[in-house]
Amino acid sequence: MIVLQSSPLEASYRHAWVSRQAATSLAEKEEAFFQLESVLKRAPFHLAALQSHLDLALELDRAPAAIRSAERLYSIDRRNVTTLQMCAEVVMRYPTEQFVLPSISKESLSELVQKFGPVPQWRDSLVIEFANYCCHHPDSVDSQLTSAVGAAITTAADHIGSAKAHFESWHFARIFGEEDASLDSARRRIDDECPRNVAYEIYLASAKDAWLGDKPDDAKSFLTKAIDMKQNDYRCYELLGDVYQAQQESSQCTVAYLRAWRLAGDHPLELGIKLAESLAHGERYSALPPLVKTLENEVRKSAITPDRTLRIRLQLVYARLAMRQARHEDALQKLERCHMLATRNCSHSDELDEWVPAIETLQAQCLVRLGKYADTARLFENRASKIDSPAYQWRAAARAWRTDGNAFAAARCYRNAVFKQGGYSEIWLEYVSFLKDTRGIDEAAREVTFRHRRAQQGAAIADQVLAQAWEMVGRPGLAIQHYRLAAQHEAKDVAALAIALARQGQVHDALELIADDSWSVSAPIRAHTAAIVGANAANLSTASKATIMQIVQDGTTAASDDATLLMAAVQWYTRCQSTSDAMELLKRVVALQPENVIAANNLAMMLADEGCEFERAIECIDNALKQTGPVAEFLDTKGWILVQMNRSEEAIPWLIKAVEQSSSQDPITHLHLAAAYMDHGDRVHAREYLAAARAAPILPELLNTSEQRAWATLQKEFTQLASARADGVAW
Repeated sequence: MIVLQSSPLEASYRHAWVSRQAATSLAEKEEAFFQLESVLKRAPFHLAALQSHLDLALELDRAPAAIRSAERLYSIDRRNVTTLQMCAEVVMRYPTEQFVLPSISKESLSELVQKFGPVPQWRDSLVIEFANYCCHHPDSVDSQLTSAVGAAITTAADHIGSAKAHFESWHFARIFGEEDASLDSARRRIDDECPRNVAYEIYLASAKDAWLGDKPDDAKSFLTKAIDMKQNDYRCYELLGDVYQAQQESSQCTVAYLRAWRLAGDHPLELGIKLAESLAHGERYSALPPLVKTLENEVRKSAITPDRTLRIRLQLVYARLAMRQARHEDALQKLERCHMLATRNCSHSDELDEWVPAIETLQAQCLVRLGKYADTARLFENRASKIDSPAYQWRAAARAWRTDGNAFAAARCYRNAVFKQGGYSEIWLEYVSFLKDTRGIDEAAREVTFRHRRAQQGAAIADQVLAQAWEMVGRPGLAIQHYRLAAQHEAKDVAALAIALARQGQVHDALELIADDSWSVSAPIRAHTAAIVGANAANLSTASKATIMQIVQDGTTAASDDATLLMAAVQWYTRCQSTSDAMELLKRVVALQPENVIAANNLAMMLADEGCEFERAIECIDNALKQTGPVAEFLDTKGWILVQMNRSEEAIPWLIKAVEQSSSQDPITHLHLAAAYMDHGDRVHAREYLAAARAAPILPELLNTSEQRAWATLQKEFTQLASARADGVAW
């Protein structure tokens, strides 16, 4: 008998093949892979070894080994369908690698597919790779082929069972089939053997799905997992910034975008614009100039012109930065370019609505800052003339004309606003106030009478509105009559009636209404009304004060977090000269609403007036200025606090800036400046600003304690000076 023994090489191959078939774990597969590598070192073109090696190299995602075996196999066995399938899989999986295998194009793809045979007969891994290729080259495949792949891909993914296979199945379904395809199968298969980059892509895609599905918390959870898998990819941080931005978490949004910007080496323009917008929204303008310069360079170097939306957003960033730097003319130029970009060749109203209102609002702000009120008015008139524009655009135009001193144009715009609104409410009341200021109380009264008579023949005017109008034109009897009618229909209108009665000196009647148990309102509303009545009543008896005090205390105890009530109570306590109680409530409001700049300003002023907690006062007013920018009232408060801290030299620039920013000649600010110059030893400027304060004129009863002291000191000082000069005494 002749026994045929295999060569040592064949024995090694068969051993490797058996190991390959029996391998289930990653370690066992890698052991079989190295055994096949050993065989191919001795016989580089061993056909069966090349096929087994290439199959295993693809499964283990070993690119160099897979490419090497594919090139050898293709050179000796290109007619074999399995060989062609594996070689095509190599080309699709590693498209950026350099090798001698033929590339896949739109023309060659159909020929290859014909050689592969029906899709259900393809290798499972080829189906997955082909699906991935289709997702990245959707224009290269026809619908018949994608339908065939779509029918087989779920089965192929189930056979392979990996997270990557199920992710590619989801990706294919999302692009070519089901928009509601789920990533649950892919996420469930993420384990210790799943490549981290694959897990990252799955979590990132899950986060995008959650974000688009309006589930921001789920999106953040998936993004946290994605970042654990891969910390150096900017896409995750950019999406995290988008989520924070939508949730108005400004600081976290900026941090996320900044991290993304630093990781993105090619500095994507849209990401840079998002970061710039976030910095501007967070008032971090000091970081904007270098970023804006970088974005300008990116646009200049780009071979492709950015789309219109990106250019508009970038120009808006420039404009906001220029406005912040008080370069309002430059900002206007940028905004004009924005407006031109937003309106040129724009056929859809939705596109106009997206940008034009924001651009024109910024234009109006610039024009106001430049004192161009007529231009501001024309801008608002242009907006108001559009068919679907709201009535407040006409009102904005009226206010601008009013500031410009053009009463005729202002009246025309107010009338248009009232007509546009189709009823009588706060816009009409503002028009009545305008008539009273510009044409006298009689003309305003004629307007109210005329509208009241017309309303009796057509659409009625609400009693609450009529009551305010009659009160405005000096007809308290008619006002209270309509307040009473309004209160009969709405319990909340009892408050307005009580306040009106108090303003007309009928405090006893007002308090009876407020204290009446039949007035079915909550304790906070009752307390709020009582505080307003008390703060505005001309004369209060001891009994009335006690009644109001008890109601206010009960209300602030029951609703200790009602900022509106607390602010009204502050007015009452200030009227009663209960400074400590007023300060306590202001501190509570500032803690509840850090963004409440009025409360912060008032607390700062009160702390300084009491000569205590100066540092806390400075902190409060600095926070207010940080939120609002250079508002005259807050600049004045900052300067006055510094005066009381004996830092007059520092105070003077703040107070001068307050005068410059103010639209009116506020006598209080002039008094503050006079006191500051006096403390600084500059009697010439002290006398100049004291004269301006006197000319306004100033009302001493409106001054707080520290201001009354300053007023008295200045009056005495310069009255003595005037007397001495009259007597010929040299000073």
